[in-house]
Amino acid sequence: MTTTSGDLRKAKATYERMKEDAARVYLAWREELVRCEQAQRTFFDALERVLAANRQQEKLAILNDELRLLAARTEE
Repeated sequence: MTTTSGDLRKAKATYERMKEDAARVYLAWREELVRCEQAQRTFFDALERVLAANRQQEKLAILNDELRLLAARTEE
C-alpha cells in the first residue's frame, strides 16, 4: 500500500480539524469548571451562614428558656 501526497494532506487536515475541536472542547470545559467552582463557593458560603444562624438560634432559645425560668421564679 502506498500513501500519496493527497492522502497525507487529507490526514493532516483531519488531524488539524480534530486538534481544533479538542481545543474548543477543552476551553468550554474550563469555562464550565469556573462556573462550577463559583457555584460551589456560593453554596458553601450559604451553608456556613445557615449553620451560623442555626447556632445563633440555639443560643437564643437557651437564653429564652432561662428568662422564662427566671420570670416564673420571680412570680412565685
